Amino acid sequence: MKKTTLGLAVLTLLFTACSKDDKGGDNNPGEHNWQVSRIMMAHDTLRFTYNADGTVHKLYDYSQDGDEYLSDSMEIAWEGGRIIRLSEFEDGVKRPYAELIYDGNNVVRLQYYRENETGYGPGGYDSIRYANGKMSEIHYINNQGDRSSYHKLTWTGDNITKDELYAQNFDGTNTFMLMEEVTYTYHTDKPGLGKLTSGDVLFWYADMELTHISANLVASSVTVYKPTEQERWRSDYTHTFSTDGLLESTVTKETDVEADRTSEYTSKFEYIDLK
Repeated sequence: MKKTTLGLAVLTLLFTACSKDDKGGDNNPGEHNWQVSRIMMAHDTLRFTYNADGTVHKLYDYSQDGDEYLSDSMEIAWEGGRIIRLSEFEDGVKRPYAELIYDGNNVVRLQYYRENETGYGPGGYDSIRYANGKMSEIHYINNQGDRSSYHKLTWTGDNITKDELYAQNFDGTNTFMLMEEVTYTYHTDKPGLGKLTSGDVLFWYADMELTHISANLVASSVTVYKPTEQERWRSDYTHTFSTDGLLESTVTKETDVEADRTSEYTSKFEYIDLK
């Protein structure tokens, strides 16, 4: 289930913060435990509920399609402080979505489920590789067991600064071509807030949106179609914060370079104190 209401505009949403005193002094770690409770966009809202230990229990996705309001949700299962399973609800019916398979502390496979004659069983999966302790490649394996494409990631410090997408050329040679390259810049004085929750909930929920696992807050991204070196997309993000340091809003400006068309939308955030 592709999470269309997320994407880069909401890459820094799960946030624990401590308020400052009236004079703008140092944070007091024992005073507050702010967690995002709601992300609001023009026609979509994402709502969070929490377990007693402060981990995310469920995400509710509400969207508007014309005059019709649609909703679905995803439940997060935890074991030993880490996510092990994602289940989705559609029309109130729970069904398996994906299982996280670990090697040590690293998720090495995201195993998706699909409907079959007897219910639901394993389908395609994402194979994840690591280098120097960081995620380095994500390979997409379809239901037939064939690799269709993969991402190669470049890190600068603790931020992903380049994502290269290689795709199968389907000419029978099993050759992969570099199709797209996305480069990212960051606000190095702002934390990547999506990283501050245990289990990287939004990374897994939002179909592995890469900037969720970077240390800092993304400022811009540029997508280039590599066969022609043509710039296709540019995204710029403007963030506002409360005096307590909580992310209040993100304005996303997306430019379709080829069509010379720009769109802009705003995401707003509400929080709950789990102290």
